[in-house]
Amino acid sequence: MEGIWSDYTRRVIGLFVLAGVLFVLWAARGVLTPLVMALVLAFLIEPLVGGLNRRLRVPRFLAAVVVLLVLLALFLLAIAVLGPILVDQFSQVRFNVEDAVNGFLGWLRSTSDSFRDFSIVGYRLDLNAYVDSFQERLEPAGLVDFLPSGQQLFGSLDNILSTTAGTLAGFASTLGHLLLTMFLTLVYSLYLVNDGPRLAKAFGDLIPDRHEGELDELRCSVERVWRAFFRGQLLMVTIFGALVGVSLWALGLPSALIVGIMAGVMDLVPTLGALVAGGLAVLMALIQGSEHLAVGNGLFALIVLVVYLGLQQVESSVLQPRIMGRSVELPGIVIIVGIMAGASVAGILGAYLAVPIMATARLVFLYVHTKLTEERVEIGDEQPPMTAGTTGCAPNEPPATSEGATGSSPNEPPDVVRESASS
Repeated sequence: MEGIWSDYTRRVIGLFVLAGVLFVLWAARGVLTPLVMALVLAFLIEPLVGGLNRRLRVPRFLAAVVVLLVLLALFLLAIAVLGPILVDQFSQVRFNVEDAVNGFLGWLRSTSDSFRDFSIVGYRLDLNAYVDSFQERLEPAGLVDFLPSGQQLFGSLDNILSTTAGTLAGFASTLGHLLLTMFLTLVYSLYLVNDGPRLAKAFGDLIPDRHEGELDELRCSVERVWRAFFRGQLLMVTIFGALVGVSLWALGLPSALIVGIMAGVMDLVPTLGALVAGGLAVLMALIQGSEHLAVGNGLFALIVLVVYLGLQQVESSVLQPRIMGRSVELPGIVIIVGIMAGASVAGILGAYLAVPIMATARLVFLYVHTKLTEERVEIGDEQPPMTAGTTGCAPNEPPATSEGATGSSPNEPPDVVRESASS
């Protein structure tokens, strides 16, 4: 081919192509969510689909449909088994407003009584008048002054109704958008799984032969990171949810199963999920109390909070390093900043995928740094050696050379190849 571009022209054209791709991604950012979710789903079910296709000769599209239907059936079966238990536990959650208000007012009275003999450095302060005035406000006649008048209540009724109507409309719109996203995710994932080999071959054909080996090594390292992440997440969710459920059941929380399931599910969302699940556990303890411990609800809620924080420390200090391994290890500050950035860009999905994306970016950075500095550094230097059958990547066949020298590297200079063949 005549008119070969210079290195400068290639760099300029490459920058323009990269800018064009980034612009298209930015312009289509509103429809990227189902596509990203479909990529994740296709990545997860690919081993099962590939197994059906290779062993039973099932077409890939049909195999993907079968796998998704089986997963859906397992999900419905889990709901059918756990549903009655969860409904029974929810029925035990009874919140008596009158008892709660009386208990809170009684706590305020006993607390204010402790200030009657208040002293500072041996000097006694006479606060009886203030305490009596405060306790008068706690009587039913005094509480009336804190309630809004009828004019204030009905005057704001229009605002309440309009706000409620707007909230219901927003909820309906959000629900419709969620159902559409789920439908598109399933459709996209089916086509991605079906066309995956052809897409991979098309991208592979664009790679020059001299870079095929190192880029395949990079691909295998990235694939290992993502598989380790999802496998570790599944195991972490199961173990942490079981630990929370069993611990709270031992403490006597009636809805321990509900809290354990929620703690496991919310553990998928880094940082924010732990706050939500911990708040739910404390709220349930405050409302229901303990069936085993003879303590008040407030003290029991504090005990539950301490136990939950302890389990969080066990997860972050013991389980996470052992289960996740060193495949996605990143500094703590990088993880926190990345999760917050992912949440601000793509919500819960961005927060969940922030860790593997940053781990992938680290591998790509190491590869680019290696090429820029012309140093030979192993891409997965923190990973175990890559062997067939352990990485999830099929070993590449050595490329055939025109000289008939088998086993020679495509990166070897031509004179080295010729010398090997002649010898």
